[in-house]
Order: sequence, then C-alpha cells, then structure tokens
Amino acid sequence: MLQQVLGAGVGAALLLFGAALLHAKEVIYPRVLAHVEKKVPEESCSPGQLGSAFHSGEHAEKKSWLHLTGCPVTGFQQFSAKTANLSQLEHFSRSLPSEGVSGAWFEMQLQEFIMGAAQKGVSPWRNVLAASKPFVLHSVLVQAPGVQVGRFHVASSIVRLMPSSKVKLRGDASQFRLYHDSLYSGDPTLPEEGDLRVSFVVADAAHVSFLGMETDETKLVGYNPNHGSETFAVFEKGDVSLQTLVNNQIDLATAHHLIPWMLGFAMSISGFSIFTLPEKTETLLYVSFLTFILTVILPGASGSLGITFTFLFFVSWQYCTAQGVMWVSMITFFSHLFKFSFPMLVVALLVAGLAVHYQRRNGPPAFLRSGLLRQRRPQPKRAAHVFTGAGGRIGGTLVEPLLSVDEEVNEPLIAEIPSFQATAPQDTPDQTSSSNSMSSMLRGLVYGALGAVCVVAIGGAIWIVVGKGSLD
Repeated sequence: MLQQVLGAGVGAALLLFGAALLHAKEVIYPRVLAHVEKKVPEESCSPGQLGSAFHSGEHAEKKSWLHLTGCPVTGFQQFSAKTANLSQLEHFSRSLPSEGVSGAWFEMQLQEFIMGAAQKGVSPWRNVLAASKPFVLHSVLVQAPGVQVGRFHVASSIVRLMPSSKVKLRGDASQFRLYHDSLYSGDPTLPEEGDLRVSFVVADAAHVSFLGMETDETKLVGYNPNHGSETFAVFEKGDVSLQTLVNNQIDLATAHHLIPWMLGFAMSISGFSIFTLPEKTETLLYVSFLTFILTVILPGASGSLGITFTFLFFVSWQYCTAQGVMWVSMITFFSHLFKFSFPMLVVALLVAGLAVHYQRRNGPPAFLRSGLLRQRRPQPKRAAHVFTGAGGRIGGTLVEPLLSVDEEVNEPLIAEIPSFQATAPQDTPDQTSSSNSMSSMLRGLVYGALGAVCVVAIGGAIWIVVGKGSLD
C-alpha cells in the first residue's frame, strides 16, 4: 500500500512538472521575471544591487548584479589599416569608408563557399581563420581599450558582447565584388567551390542597455558561475526594459520555447505512466526524485540541477507505457488545438490517469461489460464422434481412438524434461535475486534512454502538426 501511495505521488508530481513545462510561458517565465524585477530596480545608468541570493561567490561583497537603461557609449576607437593587426585592410581601401570605422570593436570575417554543404541543406558559407587566395588574409577582431557605458568602464572580457552591425561599404575592392555589403572573390550570385566572402562588423551603438554585474561600482563585468569559462552579460541597442532583456534571453536559451516544451511532453508521459502503475515503482525512482527536489530547494545545490534532472528523466522513463504515450499525446494535441489553460491541462491529465488506473484495477464499467463490449462466449468442447450402424460394428474400434482426445498423451514427454536439466548448475537464491535486480535496473535505464529518443520524434511530430504559432 505504501509503495502505491509513494508511486502515485511521484507520478502526480512529475505529471504536474511536465504540464508546467508545457505551459512554461504561462507558469514558469512570469515567476522568474517577477523575481528578477523585484531584485533589480530598473534605473538609468546607475547601479542596482540584487539580493544576497544573486551575489557571485566569494566576492559577493564587491560584485553585484546591475541593470542599465539607454546609457551612452564612449571610448570608441577609429579602426583603419593603420591600426595594429589591421594592415590587411589596405586591400579593401576602396571599399571601406575613407575616414575609417569607429566603434567599440571591429571584426573582419572570412567565409569560404563549400559546395557539398549546400547540397546537404546547410549554409554553404563556412567561417575560416585564414585564406591564401586571391592573397593572404586572416580573420581578426580588435577591441578599443577604453570603452565606457555611462560612468562605468567595460571589462575587456565582455566588450565583444556589445551590439554590432555590418559596415556600409562604398564599392568593389581589388579582385573582390561588392554585394549586400560583403565582398566576394567570385560571382556573388553563382558562387563556386572555394570562393571567399569578406565582411566587416563594428560595434557602433551610441546607446545601450545592460544586464550583468558590476565590481567596485566602476566596472561592468559578466557573471561567471563557478569560475568557469562562460561569461553572462547582455547588451542591447537603445532603451530596453529589464523585462524585454530577460524575455529575449529566455527565447534564445530555450530555442524559442521548444526545449522546455519537449521536456514537458516527455515528463508528462513518464509521470502519467507512473501515476497509473504505482505498484511497479522501485527505490531508485524515489531516490532520484528526492535528489532532484533537494537540488531545487537548497540554494547551494543549484549547480547540480542539470545532473539530477537528467538522472530523474532517464530513471522515470523506464516506467513509460504505450498507454501513457497515447493519452498524453492526445491530450496535449487537443490542449494546444483548443488553447487549454494550465489548470485545464492538469485536470485533463489527472482525470485521464485516474480513469486508466480504475480500469486496470476493476476492469471496464458495468454498462460497458453488459452492453457495448460484449465478451465472446467460450465455445463448447466438441464431443467424440459416435459410430453407429455397420460402420460402428466394422471400423469403430479402429478409427475412434484416432478421433478421441487423450489429454495425458504428452505427460511422459513433459516428465522427462527435468531429468535432462538436473545436471545444470543452480545459483543460490541470493545470487539470483542480486543479478536479476541489477540486470533489471540496467535494462530499465536503457529502455528509458530509448524511450526518450522516441518521445522526441513523437513530440516533434505534434509540434509540426499543430504548428509553432499555436504552441506559443
């Protein structure tokens, strides 16, 4: 009884979590945004500190989050062929502005045309670091040394993140043709294998909005979790509110909400399957679920959230059933077709789960058993043929044994099988139980991984059929 209660509780929790991910824009994103807005006052070119939970590691007293709105950018540099590391711009002097290019950073990009990539349906222009034809060139990025946003100096590690645009070119260059503000070594409309494309990009926004961190109240830096290599900071051109900055980053991080939708679809299936079959659950599911909950609740454990979620995802998927896939797929389809709200989706999933659980325990309802779903009556056993007349007197004794059914004919053959297997080595009960448990767990994890792959295909099909617009 306790196992069924725990299993049903875990299944219902996973079902609720999956439904929340399916409605992430309605349920999760507004709460994240409200929490951030509460901690980060929207000011113009002045620091705003976050609460202690948003401080960065051991330097929390010196480093805090900051949001700036529409601050002027100063400290631009004039980039030209005379600038260090940009001497190759001499080849493009007829194309670039005669007075040079002013900005926070400047980049020269090289791309090579690959015919095979175009045939595979991907972009045929591949970024390259260097090229030798028609002359030696290499990709390069140069940053201005003293960029400021308002009264804050910008750290060199995040200057590259400032918004940029393509440089407006004047005309053709030596052995290059101008087309849509890029220079091509061949025909821009009919490129060939090995053709080169050169583009120039500059960060020239006069005013930017910023979301990141400040240190010592004089320098803008990025958020570097756990001292890793990734740095988070957001620059956008013009006056951009905190809400817009956060929403734009959520769109980018979630591939326009496809990632949470697919995860929610998968978690709903595993939760529905567990909810309808709670007696099949095992200790590993409870451990993985409890570990995930602890990483969500405890502030210091958030760095392990991805690991615990992945572990729970694959453990729970070993309980996936075809009935769960069918019901969740059908309810999700109609949910997006008829615009179910989050509570309506949760109620539909729980009601369907309760109905399936009831049917498995008690069978179909009485009105179905008596009326709509009539069971086939068992066919009576045919009696042995009785010979009469002359046939019975002459040939009955010979033919009748062939037509009668003797159920004990095969008994000697069955009885001999154990004697043949008696010499096989037998495992002890403890060894058998241990090996069966381990193989069952490994097999379940493998099935969970395979099931996750299958649900991606199913969810993708629903995404395509329903259409992205209706899912948003």
